[in-house]
Amino acid sequence: MAYKNEAYIALKKLTMNGIYLTLTMAAGVIFFGESLSVGKILGVVLFFVAFVLVDEKTWNFFRRWSDNQS
Repeated sequence: MAYKNEAYIALKKLTMNGIYLTLTMAAGVIFFGESLSVGKILGVVLFFVAFVLVDEKTWNFFRRWSDNQS
């Protein structure tokens, strides 16, 4: 889907990395008693911000997608 809509990078792979990051953090907090710090939350949020801003084609892909959702 990402390549079909002219995105430069494989958005599926980046999305899966973000989901992996989020789920492993959540699993650490829930199952292993890790602390949930501001740094961890900020890391997840900034990953997704960087993911959208990684290049112009990816940004345009998300802009078109959000325009279609409205």
